[in-house]
Amino acid sequence: MLNSSFYITLHESQQYFTGSLNAQFLKAYRLRGEWEVAIVTCVVHTKTNAVLWAFCDLVDYNNVNGVSMQVLDLIDPSVTKSSKPMYVKLIKKSFLSINIQLKEKPLVDELLSESSSDVTCILHFRKT
Repeated sequence: MLNSSFYITLHESQQYFTGSLNAQFLKAYRLRGEWEVAIVTCVVHTKTNAVLWAFCDLVDYNNVNGVSMQVLDLIDPSVTKSSKPMYVKLIKKSFLSINIQLKEKPLVDELLSESSSDVTCILHFRKT
């Protein structure tokens, strides 16, 4: 049984980073009740240092310029730890994997192509 909060860390080395972070689990997470998630720490370095859009397949849809998207957060590469994380409602409460995509532009299919360092994101899940 899970507590009312837990963390999951996703990591990819610079060498293999292609714009997405993925985690596969041997046992499914099965969450009861209402839950939300936020990125509490994210280490990613880009050439442009532009704000990045993080999308996740577990979160609820939000409207971005008239388009429904599963936005998890906006990431400022110059800040690694969020002082006030943006929590988003989970729509998948049973999952065997997490997929996060990082993009410089939300309405373009192109993922962030490279990072000048390893990429690490720490997610905080909490019951609402």
